[in-house]
Amino acid sequence: MPTEITKVILFFANFGFKADLCQGPIGAVPRAAVKADKISILYIMLKDELEFVRTRIKQYYNKYRLKGPCLERGDKVYLIL
Repeated sequence: MPTEITKVILFFANFGFKADLCQGPIGAVPRAAVKADKISILYIMLKDELEFVRTRIKQYYNKYRLKGPCLERGDKVYLIL
């Protein structure tokens, strides 16, 4: 997607040619396939761990969160400038 200012894709601005991302790898490299599998497994594990941490943080901070005052139209409030 081109940027609004330069009207070119960032990859083209950095490297001087358009990347063809629709093509897959040219050859099959067994070590690369094993590494890719390990990276995908690691990604899934980290994603699950991050989701767990997010839920724990959410539970902790929501426990101590205070609701704000119930204001209605016409109520008087103090403004600190």
